Order: sequence, then structure tokens, then C-alpha cells
Amino acid sequence: MELKHINLELKEAGKILSLQLNRPKKRNAFNDELISEFQQVFDGPALSKGDSYESVRLILLHGAGKAFCAGGDIRALYQAKPLPIEVLVTSTF
Repeated sequence: MELKHINLELKEAGKILSLQLNRPKKRNAFNDELISEFQQVFDGPALSKGDSYESVRLILLHGAGKAFCAGGDIRALYQAKPLPIEVLVTSTF
């Protein structure tokens, strides 16, 4: 799996998983791509070497650049397609 916005590295004989959010120009704000990659990391083996997470005891989550994470990317939210009213009503009630 290729990750564009997340850098992964196993350290200390596979006991530490370093997960770096890599959108420094956007202060590592979450957008659809970053959320998708974040889910991929924990849904299966994301490391190209085929390493597993079985020996991981610590996950180090950090951000590239000056900020850890600014939250949600507001610009990406404005560009998102609105959900149909049927989805909103059925998921709310």
C-alpha cells in the first residue's frame, strides 16, 4: 500500500510504530485522503516489507512541520459533496 499523507516506520525491533501525519502546509489537517490512509493503516499491513503489528506496544502519532494537527480541513469540507436528505434523516433518527 502506498501512503501519500502518512509516513510509517517501525522502530525498536517492531515495538514502536511511528505514524507521522504529513501535510505540513495544511498543518496536518484531516481531509478525505488522510482519513482514508489513516483507516488503511489500521485495517491491514500498511508496511511494504510485510511487517505485522503484532509486536507493536506503542504508537507514536506526530505531525510534520510546525503543528501536530489542525483538525478538519475546512476547505476540503466546503468542496465535499452534500449528503442526500435520505441519508441524513436515516442516520440521524
